[in-house]
Amino acid sequence: AGKMLARFGRQNTQHLEQMNFVDQSLANRYFFGPEGFSELGFELSALFPLPWFSELSFEFLQGENAGNFDGGRKEDFATLGHWKNGFDLTENLAGQIGLSGVAGFNHPAPGNLTQIYGTDFYLRWKPNDRRGLKWQTEYFLRRKEDVGTTPVEGGIYSQLIYQFAKRWEAGIRGERIGVPKEGFGQWGISPQITFLATEFFRLRGQYNWVHTDANAKEQHEA
Repeated sequence: AGKMLARFGRQNTQHLEQMNFVDQSLANRYFFGPEGFSELGFELSALFPLPWFSELSFEFLQGENAGNFDGGRKEDFATLGHWKNGFDLTENLAGQIGLSGVAGFNHPAPGNLTQIYGTDFYLRWKPNDRRGLKWQTEYFLRRKEDVGTTPVEGGIYSQLIYQFAKRWEAGIRGERIGVPKEGFGQWGISPQITFLATEFFRLRGQYNWVHTDANAKEQHEA
């Protein structure tokens, strides 16, 4: 119990130093805001007695995420469920699949419901301390009731990180907001390179190219 990063997907549960890029994906920022999905609440988790890792989590949250779960009534809470499954394919290859869903009331009118669903996939190949490959993908789908309308929006990102030396890795992230599209659409490509100085210290360079539909100007960040 307490203030926590909501257990939605994979990236939202990670602090900055755990991420493979210097920022969250466009999709995570678009659907949950620039600081991600963090709430006050409590969580219950159950680990199932199965041959693979299988965990089901439930969270009861205060409901303060701007634009999604910021209803004005005292009873406007949010509830979240997450199911995570991890498995070993070989001695050097492991994977993880997750399903997430959260629902709560938003602000435009009393009783208007926001629902966000997601799925995440992670695969890691690590034969030795000098080589490795990590592939991570997440998809988001939001259904948000508003006054007289209920738009449905989706977004996805996929990233690939390759370790090519003991202290070096490089990666690329591609993302799209607007799958399906309800007015707003955006593309993004982000390459990065990282020097892993120690287990606790790294230097990373990253470039972001972002194109917003119906906007002639592209966004460049370094």
